[in-house]
Amino acid sequence: KYNLYENNFNNILGLIASDGCISASNNQIYIELQRNDKEILERVNAALENEREVKDYTNARNYDNSKVFFFSKQIKEDLKQYHLVPNKTYSSEYCYPELLEEKYFFDYLLGLFDGDGSIKTSRDWAAWQVDTSSKDVAEKIQQHLFLHVLQHLTQYLAQMMFFPYQDGLQSG
Repeated sequence: KYNLYENNFNNILGLIASDGCISASNNQIYIELQRNDKEILERVNAALENEREVKDYTNARNYDNSKVFFFSKQIKEDLKQYHLVPNKTYSSEYCYPELLEEKYFFDYLLGLFDGDGSIKTSRDWAAWQVDTSSKDVAEKIQQHLFLHVLQHLTQYLAQMMFFPYQDGLQSG
């Protein structure tokens, strides 16, 4: 069933951070996405072994959405350790989850992107973005991505600068 230390949880953590809601009055948690992303919510349901079906509906703004909800005191407590609290959008407690292990960063980022990410293109450029109400989350994602790119670039440059000894190329 639910395991805090599996990559599925870290993806779900990102989804809850982006498009989730944690009730202040009970242990209800839900994630709501556009209906064309319903498959993502079905995977969440399977990972949590949730018996409730994903619900489809049209909201007041006439958008077709899907929602998965579940009740769990344990998950709600675990989410608080990761700075996900009721009314997170307006809470000063909502920030980057420092407890997130580095190896799960991209699972978390994928969850954020699935919820509040987009790819924009024009004739001359392409960009991707993740929207968040937390400046801390945005800055930490930027730092992680920069360090990841820098690490790979350093490895690439080291390989390019390494020339193994070859007969005939050595002078003298």
